[in-house]
Amino acid sequence: MSGFLSLDADHACGSEKAAGLTAADQASIEAIAKRWGIAVAIQTAANGDYIVDHSEAIFVIDPDGNLAAILTGPFTVDALHSDFRRIVTARL
Repeated sequence: MSGFLSLDADHACGSEKAAGLTAADQASIEAIAKRWGIAVAIQTAANGDYIVDHSEAIFVIDPDGNLAAILTGPFTVDALHSDFRRIVTARL
């Protein structure tokens, strides 16, 4: 997956920081969305910006670029901490 997708952890989304996957072209984004079953809808605003609506699940990717887990809400800090600890422990 190296070179195919990258994590954009510094992208500003309104007043909050957002982390998301980016790719060189729309076809690459659509391919990974299809591969992982992510519902995506893109709407273009009148000012030329765009809005992306997508699944609210968190897709955990391992260092080799493989899908390690799909987390679904409701999300709480304690639940996410427990889930991530379980995922990492299972991979050791």
